[in-house]
Amino acid sequence: MSSGPIEITEAEIDALASEMGYSQRRSKASYTLFYKEDTSPHGMPPVLINIYYTTRSVMTFLNHITTGSNELWRSNAYASIEELREIFRKPRIHTGKGYRNKDKAVRGCVKCGEMKKRLDFSKNQWIKGPDLNKCKECVISIGNNNVASTGLVTSLLRDIAISESEDDTSEDDYSDVFPTLTEDLLKLHDVKSSTSIKPKMERRQFNCPECPKRGRGKHVFFKPVPAMKPIVKCPKCKRASRGKCKRLYPIPKHEEKG
Repeated sequence: MSSGPIEITEAEIDALASEMGYSQRRSKASYTLFYKEDTSPHGMPPVLINIYYTTRSVMTFLNHITTGSNELWRSNAYASIEELREIFRKPRIHTGKGYRNKDKAVRGCVKCGEMKKRLDFSKNQWIKGPDLNKCKECVISIGNNNVASTGLVTSLLRDIAISESEDDTSEDDYSDVFPTLTEDLLKLHDVKSSTSIKPKMERRQFNCPECPKRGRGKHVFFKPVPAMKPIVKCPKCKRASRGKCKRLYPIPKHEEKG
């Protein structure tokens, strides 16, 4: 019986990279380790290697004398520390798992067992790695099965309720208190439920205190705002700071001009 891939920790990958003459070129981000070749031969730019340790994928950025720089992606690139060592030793090695476009990566689904491209997996499932990920079709299938099970339970509960109401021998008549539920009443309920209540709007004056400080001159403007929450961002400050500015409250109504 063949054993599965051996889990390799960040510390082990760091130690291996250092041993093979690579150093981190930036801090870790999104479960990815970034390395750069310390000394490159023949005066070529250094080789860059990104290791996605949760999915065991590798991206190498190489420079070729005739074709120039290019990227090579490998999905499920290594199953042991020795296979990863070989990639560090020979970044151009052909493992049979490489592709030039990351969207062409191929990986197996743990549910259906089929090999599928990266675009057949959701981003969330792809991040889980080859030992846990399920393709979009399988995820939808599981969701449909859950909905069907929920629908069956709901149907059973409804049948039980109907059965109990039929067995009710009470002679009390509440028809004059509770009106009969008709199709017209249901349609009326749907209309009332779907109609959103729009807040009352009113036109207010705002004076921006930041524009004069930033050399944009005095800025007085009017804007329709909800009466219950009359706050807004200055348009000039919003454009200048890409939305990262304070909200303004309107001046008192008796001080408004215009």
